[in-house]
Amino acid sequence: MKVAITGTTSGIGKCLAEKFAKHDVVHLNRPVHDLLQDECLDAIDLVGFDLLINNAGADYNRKNFNTHYVDWKATIKINLIVPMYLTQKFIQQNTTGIVVNITSTGSVLTPTTNSSIYYRTSKVALKHYTNEVNQTHSNFRIIDIEPGKTQTNFTQNAGSGVDYSDRSMAPEYVADAVEYAINTPHITHMCVKN
Repeated sequence: MKVAITGTTSGIGKCLAEKFAKHDVVHLNRPVHDLLQDECLDAIDLVGFDLLINNAGADYNRKNFNTHYVDWKATIKINLIVPMYLTQKFIQQNTTGIVVNITSTGSVLTPTTNSSIYYRTSKVALKHYTNEVNQTHSNFRIIDIEPGKTQTNFTQNAGSGVDYSDRSMAPEYVADAVEYAINTPHITHMCVKN
C-alpha cells in the first residue's frame, strides 16, 4: 500500500507514520514539503497512492480577534485549504482510494475551549467538506477522524505553551482509530473520545 501522510514530525502524525511504516510511506511535511507554500503543494504528486492522511494541523495564535491576519490565515490554510486541495488532487490523480481527514472535537465545542475561533471554524468546514466529498465520489472513501484532546506538541507549537497531557489521550489511540477505520469498510466517521 502506498501512503501519503501530512504532519508526521510529532504527535498523531508521528504515530501514524510508525503504524504504517511497513507500507510505502511518503511524509508530507517541512522542510521538504512546506504546506503553507503553494509551489510545494502544486509539486506534490499523489498518482498511484492508495491512502492519503491529512493530519497536519495548526492553531498559530489563540488571541481570537486580536490575532493578526497572517496567523489566522495560516491556521485556516493548514487545517482546511491544504486537506481540501490534497483530497482534490488525490481524487483527480487516482481512480479509487481512501482519504482520512483528521478533524477535531474542538469543531463542536464552545468558545470557552482552548482553541481559537479560526481553528474551530476550519475544523467544522473540513468536517462538512469531508462528508460532502464522501457523498459525491463513490469510488473513494473519505473518512473523518475526530479526536479529542491528544498528548501532542500542538499547543506548544501554536505558541500557547500550555500542557494538557494530564487531560489528554495518547496519540497512539488516534492512530489506532485511523487504522481501524481504514480496515473496516463503510466507516466514514469516527470520534475518538479522550
